[in-house]
Amino acid sequence: MFMLLALLAGCQHDVNLRVLRPADVTLPADVQRIAVLNRSRPGNTGQGVLDTIEGIVTGEAPGMDREGSTAAVHGVVDVLRDSPRFDAAIPLVDQSRFPSDIFDKPLTRSQVKQICRQNQCDALVALDAFDTDSVVSFSSHTQTETDDHGREINVVVHDAVRDTRVVTSWRLYYAKDGTVLDEVRDYSNGRSWSATGRTRAAAAASLANPYDTARVVGSTTGRVYGQRIAPLYVWVDRIYYGGSDPRFKEAKRHAKANDWKGAKRIWEKMVKDDKRRVRGKALYNLALIAEIDGDLFEARRLAKKAAVQLANGQSRSYVRILDRRIADEQRLNAQMAPPPPPAPKPGRPVHPAERDEPLALPADTPEPKPKPAPQPAPMTRPQPKPPMERPR
Repeated sequence: MFMLLALLAGCQHDVNLRVLRPADVTLPADVQRIAVLNRSRPGNTGQGVLDTIEGIVTGEAPGMDREGSTAAVHGVVDVLRDSPRFDAAIPLVDQSRFPSDIFDKPLTRSQVKQICRQNQCDALVALDAFDTDSVVSFSSHTQTETDDHGREINVVVHDAVRDTRVVTSWRLYYAKDGTVLDEVRDYSNGRSWSATGRTRAAAAASLANPYDTARVVGSTTGRVYGQRIAPLYVWVDRIYYGGSDPRFKEAKRHAKANDWKGAKRIWEKMVKDDKRRVRGKALYNLALIAEIDGDLFEARRLAKKAAVQLANGQSRSYVRILDRRIADEQRLNAQMAPPPPPAPKPGRPVHPAERDEPLALPADTPEPKPKPAPQPAPMTRPQPKPPMERPR
């Protein structure tokens, strides 16, 4: 079994494609500029007391929420700036200027309109809640080492693990009417860091800084939400067939040199080969060429023919991948549609007396000219009718 897998892997070669992935949420076409607001820090003192108590219980360092939430806002901004769908995003991290409280209340429509008008944006992403938990756990194990005299001894090694997890809530508001376009509550994300030492204190000292872990997890969480609302370029892996056939080897050399046209000419000749698997592999590779060229329907047609010839999971999986890409392309067409032109603003009717230019006077109507008297028509001699042909 392992030898067969190795042979199959040796016949396949990887290639990376850069594709535009659609967003999970389709926004109105006129949303071009988005501001990202951090309103997760409460403005009352009650929540500050709760944060202090929580830090004592969980070991969370003071200010981790502030560090993590700021990184989360910039994570969303980075994704929006990388997306070809939107204009430049605006990070709004000065929480003191915007309303926020312990109960995570949504912004009112008037507040949304005011913030968007002041920042000249079409939509507003608000980080409404951000909470960090960072817990350190310890364990130990015994490992064998060699001392200075060459003797093997058993030593105790202490392990320390820091688990940092954040819980966030997001809302996306529409500037035009102040309504909520998207809402994600209690989204949790986390990561672990580990270190070892001869003592528990040494292991704990080697762990990542808690503020750094809050920033890393916060930034990742912000990027995850940004990818929910923004189409983004991603890299995907594809395979193509090589094999022991000299023609496949020659085509592989063209492909590795990024000469896909040269590889295509070879594979097009191989689809007429007598061997079914050779035809199937060539069809599979041609489907990849069509996907690289952006012709997804042709790629799916060739992949289906390849699946019939090869009858393996790899070829059938590629057909499903292309089906998803075609569906994604239809969503992208809706998400990347250009915004409608702005409607002309109705102006106040202007009285003729307010105009700067003089009024135009109507032109004089010319008098009608008398019609000439009718002249008698000249007399003409009637022409004889041509003789009628008799039926034969």
